[in-house]
Amino acid sequence: MNQQEIDAVYEDFESPEEKKRRTKKQNKALHKALDEAAHEMHMKGITMQVALSKLKIGVRPTKDNVKEALLKPCMTALFPAVESTADLSTTQMQKLWDAFSDDFLQDRLGVYVEWPSDESMMGGER
Repeated sequence: MNQQEIDAVYEDFESPEEKKRRTKKQNKALHKALDEAAHEMHMKGITMQVALSKLKIGVRPTKDNVKEALLKPCMTALFPAVESTADLSTTQMQKLWDAFSDDFLQDRLGVYVEWPSDESMMGGER
């Protein structure tokens, strides 16, 4: 059974109440709580590396969590003044990818990902 089939099974068990989107108040509260958690972790000297190593559940890598948890910290280390990948110059984007791909993905995880070619971008290849 693939992940999509598993998700569909679990979706069948959700009540209509569980399918409602979070409220604006919940969203604001979540971000305030996360800000407080980040502050408290910083005050105790807990880095994200330490926090993630304590996570006892398997987290499947996705485009979004790889970007947020792995690529963006690398971006911040290289370019502290840049807050979003959308704000990177073309040169910064290439330097970030080279550092992330070579120094992190390849050297530390054994994962090789080539920068997508124009052809692969047009064809929707994976």
